[in-house]
Amino acid sequence: MAFPHLSSLLVLARGKLRLLFLLYGLLLGGIAMESIGIASFYPLVDMLQDSDKLDHYKNEFSHWIPGLKSLSHEQFLLFSLLSFATLFTFKNIFIVLASRGNIKVLTELYCSWMNRIFEVYLSKPYSFFTENKSGDLVQRKIIQSQNASSALRGFIVALGGITNISGVFLVLCFVNLKAVLAITLIIVPVYYVTITVSRSRVYKAGDRIVELHKQGFGQTTEIISGIRQIKGFCAEKHFQNKIRDIWDEYSQLHIKNQYLATIPRPLMETLIVLFGVMAMIIFSSFNGPENELFPMLAVFAAGMYRILPLTAGTSSQILTFAAQLPSAETVARLLNEEVKK
Repeated sequence: MAFPHLSSLLVLARGKLRLLFLLYGLLLGGIAMESIGIASFYPLVDMLQDSDKLDHYKNEFSHWIPGLKSLSHEQFLLFSLLSFATLFTFKNIFIVLASRGNIKVLTELYCSWMNRIFEVYLSKPYSFFTENKSGDLVQRKIIQSQNASSALRGFIVALGGITNISGVFLVLCFVNLKAVLAITLIIVPVYYVTITVSRSRVYKAGDRIVELHKQGFGQTTEIISGIRQIKGFCAEKHFQNKIRDIWDEYSQLHIKNQYLATIPRPLMETLIVLFGVMAMIIFSSFNGPENELFPMLAVFAAGMYRILPLTAGTSSQILTFAAQLPSAETVARLLNEEVKK
């Protein structure tokens, strides 16, 4: 994820790095709680379907909670149901609080940027406002700041996705290294195609979109301010065409960026089928003992099921972040300007 000018994110989070790490921590906590909640569902269903499994799970959990050994089957099942309900309740409470924390962190950062940019504007001499169009100044403060906020959140979400993928890979390595190597051979080419090839195009389009925002809002404000002269010379059509050309180009670039960000998921799903069929063919010709084949196949299937959606979502998030990074750079340049007293 080697984007140029990632240092602009540090400028956006200046003085708020603790909030940034809090945002990342809340995101990882939400991911962990979701995983724990899903993982706890399997043993409960297993016990409800087969009462003989009660002793197995009772012995397993007794290593952590010795007091469970004295419970009967009915008491242990009731304890499991109550524990499951408590865990899911706690999980959902944490997710709600984490979502509120994420919104709070990003809103505080956004408002601090708005106040700082307005302070910078007011410290400028009068000549600054005659040289720059008011529409451009307003859109840089509002629209680009909103995009920068989305870029910062996108970066944290993408970072959380990469952390989550790395954690799943690490766990699978302890289970079956051969299956992980097979999954890696699928993930690396897909990442290269969807990220390395598309990233620079998305970034350049995003940079041009920032410039079009500047032109569009600047010229719109200028036209409205001089509407008396425009009406007097009957020049409405001329200026309408100028504005239309700007927003037509903007729409084409915006559609392109949104389209590129949607490519990873269908591409991943296609590759799941293609590589899955290839894996089945390879495993069917496996000459080793069956007690090695089926564990490897099970880990491969579980890994593909868990990792590929994560990779698809993270890839889309990275491309969206690349499109919004030029806005983050624009806001960072404003925040870096000194306030003249």
